[in-house]
Amino acid sequence: MLSVKALRKSFDGFLAVKNASLQVEKGDVAAVIGPNGAGKTTLFHLITGQLTPTSGTIRFKGEDIGGLPPYLVCRRGISRSYQVVNLFSRLTVFENVQVAVLSHQKKTFRLFRPAKTMAVAETHEILKSVGLFDKRDMVSSALSHGDQKVLEVAVALGTRPEL
Repeated sequence: MLSVKALRKSFDGFLAVKNASLQVEKGDVAAVIGPNGAGKTTLFHLITGQLTPTSGTIRFKGEDIGGLPPYLVCRRGISRSYQVVNLFSRLTVFENVQVAVLSHQKKTFRLFRPAKTMAVAETHEILKSVGLFDKRDMVSSALSHGDQKVLEVAVALGTRPEL
């Protein structure tokens, strides 16, 4: 499913990722571990299109995705959450997940149809699965830090990722 081979990333002579390789198959549970500064976050930035590799390959389901922008990596089926909370702070819990669900749908938005009526069932299902359904009407900035991290996972799930 995901194949990373000889991946390297350097910044002005500083080598942040040196010859990283990994293979993740469907159904695998994997972890990337290492001390602070080892390049773990940079590796995830490379895989998800936040950064472009200096060299090496990143393949997902046989397709080379190295260097694709994040929105195209997401459309191919890879999603993530971040170390630092990255939500729409003025939107509700429901709206944060709904945006993710709608961004992945390949339908065009119907003119004059209120956005609040779109993708409601799928958004509710995701919120129930992560335990945030009862907080769906809260503004995301009012959530505890732990619930904000859970909401980020719900947002990632809203894009229907395969990985």
